[in-house]
Amino acid sequence: RITLISDVAAYTFKSTFGIYEITDRALSVAIMCDRVRLAQQTVDETHLVNGRPYAYYDNELREKLLEDQELISQMALALQEGQFKTYFQPVYDTPSGQVIGAEALVRWDHPERGLIPPMKFIPLFEQNGLITQLDRYVWNQSAAFLERRLEAGGRVVPVSVNVSRVDFYMTTLIEVFEDIVASHHIPKDLFRIEITETAYMDDPQRILEIINQLRSRGFTILLDDFGSGYSSFNTLKDMCVDILKVDMKFLDHLESSQRATYIMESIISMADKVGIGIIAEGV
Repeated sequence: RITLISDVAAYTFKSTFGIYEITDRALSVAIMCDRVRLAQQTVDETHLVNGRPYAYYDNELREKLLEDQELISQMALALQEGQFKTYFQPVYDTPSGQVIGAEALVRWDHPERGLIPPMKFIPLFEQNGLITQLDRYVWNQSAAFLERRLEAGGRVVPVSVNVSRVDFYMTTLIEVFEDIVASHHIPKDLFRIEITETAYMDDPQRILEIINQLRSRGFTILLDDFGSGYSSFNTLKDMCVDILKVDMKFLDHLESSQRATYIMESIISMADKVGIGIIAEGV
């Protein structure tokens, strides 16, 4: 760690390193440097906390990188062939037990590998900027589902869709949502928008501005994973949302910890006082 001190402030820089052990001297220096760089890119906060600002290039890393590249290369075809499936996780009203909403979730039904869990491809697509294409696909699939339900004349409940942090850098994000609800002839109160607390922390001012515009146009905003960040209550103070989705970690010890119960009760009471709905995840 290097610290530079000026007349104004002290600046600290943390260095991270990739290590590649040369086992095949026939490889070019360029390939060796690429492997060092790839290993360095895997260094995260866990390494730093444990005093290891370095990572090794090994066969396990190589296999993961090859798998990641394969998924990235197949993504466009998978979208074209409809391999990504949208599922709807129900939201229940506690007193009545009735379904009052749903969240759109995406799974990759790969023709050879079967169902690929989202943690395999969503973080990967976020890193490579591909998540926007997938998100727009899910948004349209969800709107089309609502449109079919309305045309069938059955009971219809609101569906919420996830917005990734990358999506907020689309200059036309608000217009995209407006076009989706208009082209599928669905009311805005049925098409809800979820953002995560971590996405908000990336660029609070920009995201706050977009949220306010969406709400002013009639969209309902949900704050996902509330409580997973370090400044949840500051987030809630600054951001006007309609519904809180409480992170399931809050529910892990409710039956065994009185302290956890008090915290959960306080969150519910606070939300009620400011007129915000509550959804508890993972019940």
